[in-house]
Amino acid sequence: MGRLASSGVGMKAKEYHVLHRAVEEGLQAGWNRAHKYVAEDDLPEIDAIREHLLITMHDAVMLVITEWFDFDAVPEPEEEG
Repeated sequence: MGRLASSGVGMKAKEYHVLHRAVEEGLQAGWNRAHKYVAEDDLPEIDAIREHLLITMHDAVMLVITEWFDFDAVPEPEEEG
């Protein structure tokens, strides 16, 4: 660490990507907790709507975050992967 610090080399987090990942993981964890005791027979019906709901909630949360914070670059949705 000493060599990097003394040479002026540093790292900067990609804040938008970090927030994107945290929101994604948090939503998934919340979904899993909310459906912890769902019967196996009900899973196909739930899985059919799960992805749509998670994407919609994720987009809404990220929209609010970008309204309150400025980022150097906000990637297009297909670039976020």
